[in-house]
Amino acid sequence: MGTYEFWVEDKFSHCGVDAFTLFEVDGKWKIISAAYTVEKQKCKRLTQKK
Repeated sequence: MGTYEFWVEDKFSHCGVDAFTLFEVDGKWKIISAAYTVEKQKCKRLTQKK
């Protein structure tokens, strides 16, 4: 799982979280599902002091 921020031409668009479910088949990892969120405001990461 990982957080992201999406910017277009130096303007904030949205942020969220990506999540992937992996499954091992015959020694190789496969993505079996993916999910994400989209938040247009109040992103914790953006409002925290850096």
